[in-house]
Amino acid sequence: MYVALSKWSRNTKSTQEFRLTLPYLEFFAPVHVMFCDKQNIEYQLTGRIPIRHDDHTGSFPVEWSKFRGWNGYLTSLPGLVNPESGYIVVAQNEIVPREHEHSAHFGQDWSPPYRAQEIYKQLSSSTFDIEDVEKIRNNKTSTVWSLIRSQLIRIKEAAPNTKNIQFLIDWNGNVYPEKEDSDQDHQYTLYLSFIKSISYSIDPLSTFPKWYLMGRILKTLSESDKDYITINILDNTISNNVTTKFFYFTQPVKEGYGRITSCICNRKCYGMRDEFTAQIRSRDPTCSLIAYSSSNDHLSVSLQQGQSGNMFSRHYDDWLEDWQDNVFKSTKSNNENNYKTLIIKKT
Repeated sequence: MYVALSKWSRNTKSTQEFRLTLPYLEFFAPVHVMFCDKQNIEYQLTGRIPIRHDDHTGSFPVEWSKFRGWNGYLTSLPGLVNPESGYIVVAQNEIVPREHEHSAHFGQDWSPPYRAQEIYKQLSSSTFDIEDVEKIRNNKTSTVWSLIRSQLIRIKEAAPNTKNIQFLIDWNGNVYPEKEDSDQDHQYTLYLSFIKSISYSIDPLSTFPKWYLMGRILKTLSESDKDYITINILDNTISNNVTTKFFYFTQPVKEGYGRITSCICNRKCYGMRDEFTAQIRSRDPTCSLIAYSSSNDHLSVSLQQGQSGNMFSRHYDDWLEDWQDNVFKSTKSNNENNYKTLIIKKT
């Protein structure tokens, strides 16, 4: 396939030829194809992509039956021609916004958006030259870290004696530390441990990377005047000063109401599946409920809505009041789990 694509790309001389040859690529596996000349730039998704049954999106394993078969193949696929920005950024991200009729079938396992966001940021400047390209290629600073750092500063203000937080705050975010800088190397190691500890109990069936999920949560916190998450979960992952539990609920649901039934948790959390029921109103093919329980006898809940991981991107305000009244009504408690009332926390 790649030999054929290579030969095709060398022989294509114009946008007209590009368009004429695209139908021949539909027999291959899905491929992102780009073409540019002196005046044009184009992107097109090609290949044969099946239309899945409405009962599932392919994100999670399901029991096979004849009623879950494919419903043919997509007849139109997303593409871009000469976008107003003057450039197209890939970086293993979703290139075209999800407005397509069958957008759920294009895949969900995209790379975290931070590299693409940084490229957009650099390319959107009024001037751009070869030195700017070099800066992008040699950028060693973690974009995710800048989001996490802002939250750590808030933790530090609330708990000034928390171990290791200030040391991590002082890190410059360089993911390729200089060998002779032992402090920077230690800070980077601590950062990796931090990311691992806050995400290790995520549902393994999830299709997006664990640290991406946490990065999305932190990004939402940093850009909003609302707090959806109890900050103690971050405090615990660095200092282990408090007892916290991390839960992740996920199940595909169709439009309307769906019941969350799966539960993955750490520590000694037994029988949680029976203690949690939730009703979720969803306008996307999948939605996930992310919940954090701490020793403060309350639970803080966030919805991660949509295939691409955009939290509360459109409907949070519409749903919040309903959720506060209807989502969690459990008052069960025991010594192991150490919680009583489950609420959505908004501060």
